[in-house]
Amino acid sequence: MKSFCGIGLYCKISIGPSVARCGLQRRGQRGQVADVGAEAPGREAILGQLCGERIDSLLAACNQRNAEAFGTEPAGDCRAEPRAGSHDCHRRHDRSPRHRRLGVVRDQPYASRRTSLGSVRIAVVGAGVVGMSAAAALLDDIRDVTCYESGAIMGERSVGSTRIFRLAHVDPDLVRLAQRAREGFDRWAKDAGRPMLVGSECVITGSDMADRAAALAKVGADYELVGAGSGRLHLPVVEEPAAALVDVGGGVVDVDAVRDFLTARAGATVVRDRVYALDITASGTAAVTSDRGKAEYDALVLAAGANTSHLAAQVGIYTPPMLAHHVRLTFRIAGDGWQSWIDKPPGGIGTYQHQAGPGLWAMGGHVDPSLTAWEVGRDAAIEASRKALLDYARTRLTVDPTIVESVYCTTVPNIGDGVEFRRNGPVLAVYGGNLMKLAPALGAAAGGAVVDGSTP
Repeated sequence: MKSFCGIGLYCKISIGPSVARCGLQRRGQRGQVADVGAEAPGREAILGQLCGERIDSLLAACNQRNAEAFGTEPAGDCRAEPRAGSHDCHRRHDRSPRHRRLGVVRDQPYASRRTSLGSVRIAVVGAGVVGMSAAAALLDDIRDVTCYESGAIMGERSVGSTRIFRLAHVDPDLVRLAQRAREGFDRWAKDAGRPMLVGSECVITGSDMADRAAALAKVGADYELVGAGSGRLHLPVVEEPAAALVDVGGGVVDVDAVRDFLTARAGATVVRDRVYALDITASGTAAVTSDRGKAEYDALVLAAGANTSHLAAQVGIYTPPMLAHHVRLTFRIAGDGWQSWIDKPPGGIGTYQHQAGPGLWAMGGHVDPSLTAWEVGRDAAIEASRKALLDYARTRLTVDPTIVESVYCTTVPNIGDGVEFRRNGPVLAVYGGNLMKLAPALGAAAGGAVVDGSTP
């Protein structure tokens, strides 16, 4: 049996002689399917129940979500499996303007049924930087925390050894959130006895420079507006930008240091287990079905990166289901003390760049979306991205254009900067773009909210 839901669910069950496979699967752009199902011997009964009894409620949730989000009924029943790119319900979800730039979005509060921290059992699904930060924050008050992760800790969207840190956002709320995150990184560094941030500043150039400056000014964060020849720019460029914003509080996140700290702090909560179903029970608890079986928790934080959408949909929470491929390259560079740099020109490729270590320069870019769409395939998207980034490096930078490292991850197209928390009962889902720099603040917010029933 199979069915497609406009919020990103594709359910398929095929029972073989020794293996039952449940495809609670994620559909990529234009009808492509990214399999996130799980295999396990002798699970026919469980899978039959999941795929047989739950589909009607999941499809109904999709139709209801359409009505809530757009003030109208969907153009067609989500029960119909569409031709590639033709399903109006699915298309309208992903073109919703609210998901083009998230900022900080909050859902409605949940009346918590818990009265005693000592009796609370909390699940975290996903051991990326946000999930691990939430687990670490929860351990301050609660001992019974379980974090589900099928892969390596911080091994998917949190992969790599460095990221840009910046206060400069177009939304003042995100500037404030980044300030709280910087305070959190400082606390982690004190606890770990190891710096988490390198204060190299961050240079912003391009079309949204003025908006970022206005947001920084509103919050009272330190910044400078400078021009070419000012002596304030230290970028490995052939030609200095004519105008730039210097985010004085920006720099680089030492992801290796963050990973080591969070693993030491919350690694004991992690169970190597694939989650393929979530449910809200009649008694108001959150149920997790994984390869180990089914377990119930008083509350749950869902921060599963690329897997968030299909799991959230099972408990009536919409998050954008579309995926795209993304690549970051590292080159050799002479010199040291380079500023981080985000460039969004009116035309051409937008890039983010920073010093990733002694003699190393990391760069990613927002290349033509048609070249990195999910249906293009990983290999073709990587090749197209490498070509675009190499062309940029050869013509605009003073780096050695020889690739020394390539980092791949998935991303949500058109989501931009920002974070959103969405809640249904005991389940709190968090998703967004560029979340590494906000991790301490997001972990603390999610950890607190999942206990008291609020939504950050």
